[in-house]
Order: sequence, then structure tokens, then C-alpha cells
Amino acid sequence: MKLMRIPLTETVAKLEYLMSVVDITHTRAFDIVERNKLNAFKHHIIKRPKPEDVTIMKFDKYYEPFIVAEGEFTVLYKRTRTYAVQVDDHVVEVEIMGNKLKPIKSLPPHMGIWERFFRRKKDYVRVIALEGRETLEMKTKGYVILDRKGNEYPYSLPHVELSPLREDFVQREPERYLRLEVYPDKAVETLRRRLVKVPPDAEEVISANLRVHTFQVIYYPAYYAELYWKENDEVRIARVDGSTGKIEFYPSK
Repeated sequence: MKLMRIPLTETVAKLEYLMSVVDITHTRAFDIVERNKLNAFKHHIIKRPKPEDVTIMKFDKYYEPFIVAEGEFTVLYKRTRTYAVQVDDHVVEVEIMGNKLKPIKSLPPHMGIWERFFRRKKDYVRVIALEGRETLEMKTKGYVILDRKGNEYPYSLPHVELSPLREDFVQREPERYLRLEVYPDKAVETLRRRLVKVPPDAEEVISANLRVHTFQVIYYPAYYAELYWKENDEVRIARVDGSTGKIEFYPSK
């Protein structure tokens, strides 16, 4: 990436606060944990617990926020390029707009890599080199998903129906809505660093625009269970996605 100042303009959509309207319910989430709780300790190869050995100590529901920023970077720039134009074998000079060009022997521009590798003497043709300045427009799309701590979330979010976050829901059970530990703008900053780049062949940037058309904080239901294996005195955490029912396990912190 070249170090040059670019005339960057930026448009960012208004931040939306949304929540999933899909919830698998407390009962079903608990049943998923109960049926899968032994998988929390499958990292033990020799000794593993029986179902009656593992107790669900805690089981709570929360709404976890994720920050989403999606957009497109468009850059208009100039570069210099040389075109090889084949001429007749008998041409000794070509005059273009007062410039006199002498043909040289070269391989045809359309010849592929392997053909060039196995080239023969008779493959060479006479060409003239024309230099021109091109104007190009390049578009790059991308998106960023951050968890509530500001770390990039490597998975896709559940494709479920969303609705605006209702303030009365949050006020009713505020402890269940986990707080963001970073400003939502961090997602836009991350997207900017990822997309805003000067093309390596650019000699002059005419214009550059970053358009963030999606900027959202989305709350998804998640159920957390604390699993205790008494004989081993070990605790593991189970997380059930309240939108899809997918279960994951983590070590207890």
C-alpha cells in the first residue's frame, strides 16, 4: 500500500439498536444443556463423567450485543500503462501525434504464460509501445462483527427476524441485557482500516469514498449454564444460542 494522502469522504448510516424476536425458550435451552452436558468434559480422554456425575449449578438467560458494520469503499484513481500494438513486419516507423515510434521485436501481448515459456523464434512479432494514462474505479465490499468486548466475532450471526430494541424490555430486566464495553464506532473504525487502501498501481487518487450502509447493535438471547463435575472438582460453562439452539462449551474463568 502506497503512502499518499487521499481525498476520503465518508457516509455512515444511523446506528440502529435491534433485537432477535426468535427465542427457543428457557425450557428447551435447559433440555439442550442436559442432553449435551457430558460433551463439556470430552477433553478428558481416559476418565469421563456419567450423566449423574454432572450437575447444572446455574442457568441464566442474557441478551448479548453484537456490533455490525457493513459497507463499500470506492476509489477513483489514475495509473500509467504501456500498450504493445502489433504492426506489419515491413513497418520501420510509426508517427502518432507528432511522436515517431520505432517497432521492436516482442512476443504477442495475447500469448499466455506457457506459450511464452515454450516460445520459438518465429513467435516474435514487431510492436510499438504506446504509453497512456488510465482512470480506474475500484469497489471493495466488506463487513465487521464485534462482540461486546470489541473483539472481532469470527462467525456469522443467526439469520433470524429482528425488531427494534424496546426500551421497556430493557427497563424490565436490565441485568439481562449485557452492556457493550466499547463504543459502537469501533466497528466503523475496524471496517475503515480493512477497506480504505490505495491500490498499489495508483499514481494519483481522484476521489475515495467509504459508505457504511449498515450500522447496528443487535441483541441475541443466550443461555448460560454452569456445569459441575464433583469428582473432578471441575467447572465448565455451557452457552446455548437462544436463536438457533447451538451449544458451545468454555472453561470456567
